[in-house]
Amino acid sequence: MSLWQHAYTTKVDGHLIMINSGARDTIDCNDGYLKLDGDRNTYTVTGHCRRLEIFGSENRVVAESAEAISVFGDSNVVGYYSGAPTVIKTGPNNTVSQRPRGH
Repeated sequence: MSLWQHAYTTKVDGHLIMINSGARDTIDCNDGYLKLDGDRNTYTVTGHCRRLEIFGSENRVVAESAEAISVFGDSNVVGYYSGAPTVIKTGPNNTVSQRPRGH
């Protein structure tokens, strides 16, 4: 359950798109496509993502697993627990790394 109400959430052709700033939330990727857009968000993504895209600045995202992770913006920190995703990073100070469970 979100501590803040989503500014904008929609599902298009099975793709979940969330646009917000300053949110904390847990999202089930459900083997789909997830696009997160905004600034200063903290998301925990459960389940497997075929594709995970993050747009904006200073977002913190931890995903269970993904086939592809793309990060666009500045100072985003993205972690994943399992798999070997294809990673695309555009913009300064973006990091994507595998993390041990419990972190």
